[in-house]
Amino acid sequence: MTRMARLDFSNGFFHVFNRGLNKRNVFLANNDYQYFLEKIKFLLGELDHRVYCYCLLPNHYHLLVETKREKLSKLMSRLLTSYGNYFNRKYFRSGPIFQDRFKSIVIQKESYFFELSRYIHLNPVKLGLAVKAEDYPYSSLNEIVFKNGYGIVHQESVSELIGKEEKDLKNYLNFIYQGIDLDLEEHNPFRSLEEILGSAKFNTAQFKKM
Repeated sequence: MTRMARLDFSNGFFHVFNRGLNKRNVFLANNDYQYFLEKIKFLLGELDHRVYCYCLLPNHYHLLVETKREKLSKLMSRLLTSYGNYFNRKYFRSGPIFQDRFKSIVIQKESYFFELSRYIHLNPVKLGLAVKAEDYPYSSLNEIVFKNGYGIVHQESVSELIGKEEKDLKNYLNFIYQGIDLDLEEHNPFRSLEEILGSAKFNTAQFKKM
């Protein structure tokens, strides 16, 4: 069984992800990660998308993105084209670096944000890339909890979900760490054939947008 055609529409909430061609690394140096994140920030200044969560790993990336008027592809096509050109110039190569332009799952935001953001933010720890999730420099956890980082996260939107008081942020960080010994692979999009995650009513509404 293969995935359906990628869903892409305005006013949606998406888990966006992809990995390198043949699972190869697509971020080879610190400035590769920085270029990708700075490009996202630049594009968010021109488009009306909102990023709730992100994490870049050596051979893949995760983003939780909300679309408004403009479709998801408006952001992702510009981001990945720019990064692909940058990567090929820098490393004297040609051709695609990712398995596809991007992959996405439509998410019911209120029901799945917490579990998905925990899975995404714990990726670096589970892979042995960081001891503390908030110390990993290429994820949004530090930005959400301590307001440090690239300024990519739409803080007002995230605060509507987790709260904005110090105790709310502490509770969110505690929630993240409660997953450290849990098997979170059910949230691994590379192992899932789901196109939509939500209630039956939500799923029906999303299919009407296709």
